[in-house]
Amino acid sequence: MDKKDWYKLLAVGIVLIFVIEGIAIGILQDDTPSGGGSGTATESLTGTVNTNVTIVRYEPYVIVGGGNQDEVENAKQRLIESGAATYAVPKDENLVVSLRSGKDAPTAAMEFEKANATVLATAMISTPSRLRVDAQDISTTVDGTSFNIQLRPIFDEGSVAAATFVAVVENGVLSQLGNFVILPSYVQGATAQAILVAEKEADFSVEVPWEDRSAAKPIAIAEGAAYKEKSYIIVQQNATSAQLSALSTAGKDYITGAQAGIVSVRNGYENRSRAEADLLAAGLEMEFPASLATFGNQSENRSLSLVEKLNASGISAKTVSRKTSTARLPDFVEKDGRKYRTNGIVATFEQTGEALNGSVLLSLDFQAEGSFVSRLVSVRQVPLPSAG
Repeated sequence: MDKKDWYKLLAVGIVLIFVIEGIAIGILQDDTPSGGGSGTATESLTGTVNTNVTIVRYEPYVIVGGGNQDEVENAKQRLIESGAATYAVPKDENLVVSLRSGKDAPTAAMEFEKANATVLATAMISTPSRLRVDAQDISTTVDGTSFNIQLRPIFDEGSVAAATFVAVVENGVLSQLGNFVILPSYVQGATAQAILVAEKEADFSVEVPWEDRSAAKPIAIAEGAAYKEKSYIIVQQNATSAQLSALSTAGKDYITGAQAGIVSVRNGYENRSRAEADLLAAGLEMEFPASLATFGNQSENRSLSLVEKLNASGISAKTVSRKTSTARLPDFVEKDGRKYRTNGIVATFEQTGEALNGSVLLSLDFQAEGSFVSRLVSVRQVPLPSAG
């Protein structure tokens, strides 16, 4: 999305916000928050709040900017014909689309974003009744609040999501909040029946243990292989933002970053036992992915030769045969009773079984922003359920 389109949208809005990479970051000043009340007596304090918030409802309209104009017009017509939208009027360089209900805002966003347009909606956000505000060397508790803010409507009404924001407390009362960010979530083990798009002939690659990935790299490159060094650890459970943040700030010199599903480490760091101990101490389960060296399709002889050289260097490498395919995901995937929109993205996966009537069953780990799949972390084929 072009940032200049966001700027055009914001000129229409009633709340000052900034939107960066699909996450709404707003600055909202409200001298009389609706949940105001007395908290711990603190003359003045500015700190951070980490909490879950509820997207209570949307106003029944969206503001659309940019995109392919013909496709935007087609999306508008589809929404009107389906009854989700009632009419649309241009305003400056944007389009204001009236909706049947605020509940239709995420559906409208999905349609217009297919046309590469940017979409904003006005949402009412509610916090818990009590909020902890953490500042440097001090914290306090205040009454919660609710407020309106413009954001990309990627949540269904009633959704609960983790969020962080800066809070200003005056005399024990929340007086201002800013830098509001709704954090992405991590979803593991969602299944989807996907339509097979393309299959490749099986190729051979060389699999290198995680702890030997850096030592193997110069040998693989010298042999003419393409080498994918996986200097990260897959976090197998739904790690909380607090756990990941603690890892990033714990002074572990080998950890370069942490995000949903992945902990990144320095290239060259090979002390697997220490990493296992640190992640277990943080309450995390983990997987250490193998790095891969490839020569292209059906390159079995060169792969075998590389394995011999790696083994001679004390690296326990092995050849594996992989068939990489692509499949288009359905519009929605579901996990634990919640639906996530995919926009029909194409996933790449290792095909371990035959397709049935042109479709395969996939297990997905992904990062979600609201009700939208924003990044696929892992895609694996699983057997289709047997008939009867």
